[in-house]
Amino acid sequence: MTTPGTRPPTPATPGAGVAVENVTKRFGAVQALGGVTLTFPPGQVTALMGENGAGKSTLLK
Repeated sequence: MTTPGTRPPTPATPGAGVAVENVTKRFGAVQALGGVTLTFPPGQVTALMGENGAGKSTLLK
């Protein structure tokens, strides 16, 4: 399902990395994430770490 104004997901190319760009999430008046961009290069193990409440789970959902 695609939100209006967003691009539909494209299939991953084998051996290609994964990227998320300009992710923003709000819960009412509270901005949980603002303009987050992450790139996960191919062939590397990447960890996403941070304090409780930093938005890790929100970003991945």
